[in-house]
Amino acid sequence: MEKEDAAGPSRRDALCSHEMQSVCEVGTDAGIVESISLKNFMCHSLLGPFNFGSNVNFVVGNNGSGKSAVLTALIVALGGKAQATSRGSSLRCFVKEGESSADVSVTLRNKGRYAYKPEVYGDSIIIDLRITREGNRSYKLRSKTGQLVSAKKEELVSILERFHIQVNNPVSILTQEMSKHFLHSKGEGDKYRFFMKATQLEQMKEDYIHSKETKHVAMAKVEQHAEVLKDLKRKVQEKEERFNSLESLDNMNAKLEELQKQMAWALVTEMEKELLPLQEKLQSDKRCTEKYNEKVEEWKNKVVEAENKYKQIHEQLENITLRVQELLPQCAQLKAEAQRRNARHKSSEVSVHRCKTNLRDLEKDKTQLSSRINELKLRLTNGQRTSVAKAIQICSERLTVDRTPRSLDTEISRLSFKITTQQDQQGDRLEIMRQYREAVGKYKDVAQQVETLNDSIKTLDSINNDSLKLLAELRRFLSYRCQCYFNSMLHQRGFTGSMKFDHKRETLSISVQQASGANADMSDMRSLSGGERSFSTVCFVLALWAVTEAPFRCLDEFDVYMDMVNRKIATGMMLKVATTQRFRQFIFITPQSMSSLPVSKYINILRLKDPARGGNDEEEEQE
Repeated sequence: MEKEDAAGPSRRDALCSHEMQSVCEVGTDAGIVESISLKNFMCHSLLGPFNFGSNVNFVVGNNGSGKSAVLTALIVALGGKAQATSRGSSLRCFVKEGESSADVSVTLRNKGRYAYKPEVYGDSIIIDLRITREGNRSYKLRSKTGQLVSAKKEELVSILERFHIQVNNPVSILTQEMSKHFLHSKGEGDKYRFFMKATQLEQMKEDYIHSKETKHVAMAKVEQHAEVLKDLKRKVQEKEERFNSLESLDNMNAKLEELQKQMAWALVTEMEKELLPLQEKLQSDKRCTEKYNEKVEEWKNKVVEAENKYKQIHEQLENITLRVQELLPQCAQLKAEAQRRNARHKSSEVSVHRCKTNLRDLEKDKTQLSSRINELKLRLTNGQRTSVAKAIQICSERLTVDRTPRSLDTEISRLSFKITTQQDQQGDRLEIMRQYREAVGKYKDVAQQVETLNDSIKTLDSINNDSLKLLAELRRFLSYRCQCYFNSMLHQRGFTGSMKFDHKRETLSISVQQASGANADMSDMRSLSGGERSFSTVCFVLALWAVTEAPFRCLDEFDVYMDMVNRKIATGMMLKVATTQRFRQFIFITPQSMSSLPVSKYINILRLKDPARGGNDEEEEQE
């Protein structure tokens, strides 16, 4: 609970004036209402256009002249709900009977440093609203020249956020019904809710509650995901076991491939061993060929020698024959010599023939031996090339293998059978890998979601703690400022008062007393007269104005329960506040004529004519 400021009235007035002047210095007129016009709205065929001044505006007129219609149209045109106007339950209620649609046009000023897209809209933004008989609402947002810029509700929301316009905030627009409900209610809880709503603390509180609910939802999701994670982890383990069995199968396949490589080069090694005797025989045949070559040369020499001897003997025989013919007398002796020589000639001839025969046999044997050697070489070369080529196809690099092909073949057969059996038991390899990856992916996704949710919960915890501290600090600060301004306003009427906030019970009690009676009892607002209570209510609203920001402020029949004295004092107080806030717009709706107002360039009076009995629509006069 907070108590009123103990400082004197003069100090509070100085504080009030200083802060109001500060608001004026930093203010801007962006977002104030320049004009409003209505067509077929509620019971009016045509109202306006009403041109508003930039500071103080009084909309005056008797009942039925359209004062409340102007305020209702402003609320609806700026996105407010029908219920917020207290004039209808739905938008179709605002369409004049017998008409198919209603139109409202509101022009907002778009100047200063807070202007919204000034290069697009210019110095003014025109908001055209159409409401159909079915209750549908459509917008057209135009520039100052009337050019259509957008027809989206989101653009209107952006404009209102830029101008800090809150049509549902009672500080910006206070309707009669809202005033009756919050301000003229005898309940202390209603006043507290009005304070919270006007200062946007209620919205902060709702955001805080929503953030807490969001945190609880996130925690519930974490618990749900935790159960899901357990199930997913079990599935991942199952799929991982099958996947690991595939890894052992891969190892067996790799081993089988290695055995096949060893087998290929083992066959090469075995063939080389089998070809070794042939190579030895080939070497032996090569040596034999060398011997045959020696014998052939030897016999060639013998043939040449025998032929030379035969030729020599043949020549001798011819010489002897010639001598026989010459020496017939010595015929017997020479004949014997000739016979002897002839025998030697025949013997030589036989020897030459035998040598030639032996030479031919040797050459024939040599040819056969060479053919055998070539055949062996071809067999060795072809066999070796074939086995090596096959081995290279399996393994490009030669391996040193110390095992026999038979032992390798036995192990390959055993391993192949084991692989086939395991593949039949496991099923499709690609399907197993797909299921494993899918299970791991789902587990990681849910785990990531849990991690994100936990991070969000931590962030929400931090935000909630900061929001709660900020809410408490702002609530304390704004309630204190509101007390100061409220007391300052009452002091101008010769009253003193107190505003007691009980934030735990969410109540606000307002008490006043005559300043002249120092020991006079403080009176609750419920014990005051209607005029005094209305005056105190106005002081409360003005205090809220001082602690909140908005480009314009609207009060609907603020003086309805005031007598002439309190009405004059309240009006004077509001005008005094307005003079310190030239960059703020004030729109006061009242059935009074306000003829006693001082003449000022900052005060604009819109007088609505009484409704004509014949059904003609009223016009307005502007002063």
